[in-house]
Amino acid sequence: MRKCAKLLMGAIALLATAAATPSALAADSQPPGPLEKLRPMQGHWTYNGQFYETANSHAGPSRGVMDCDLMPNKGFLSCDILSSIPEADTGIRANDLSLFSYSPSEKSYLHFVIFDSVSPLGERLTIDGNKWESHSELSVKGKTIMLRDLFVFSSADKLDQTSQISIDNGRTWLTRWHAIAVKAAT
Repeated sequence: MRKCAKLLMGAIALLATAAATPSALAADSQPPGPLEKLRPMQGHWTYNGQFYETANSHAGPSRGVMDCDLMPNKGFLSCDILSSIPEADTGIRANDLSLFSYSPSEKSYLHFVIFDSVSPLGERLTIDGNKWESHSELSVKGKTIMLRDLFVFSSADKLDQTSQISIDNGRTWLTRWHAIAVKAAT
């Protein structure tokens, strides 16, 4: 009898909690959709890396934090990125915003980056298991430069990021930035 009373009290407490937070439970009970593939990026990340000398970047260390979460309407995953040291190219700490989404009409993932020091980028994102890859083109001094960003999740809490450029239409790629990000325990 005591055991049944404890179970009943536990069930009542659980129902009371569920009634108080219906939106949280409703969101979690949604069937996995295309945005589910973006969940590995969610969390607080600390990154350490290196900029490399290229025609469009100067060599130097790169460190900072990245906070990523689904926006309240669950249509975008946003990542607020703040470097902890000045970048070699600009001499300032980067404070950038990255947005990831899925376009049902195009049936593709999208990646938008809003920089504090250069024009924003919009690019297609391919997700293949633990590897994400995005491509875009920039015009620098009248020349087209291809940009490729690679995100490889080697585990649930480790992300390997590489940014590469090509000035020969993708025949060769130069690494301009590489970093390892580690997710804080939740």
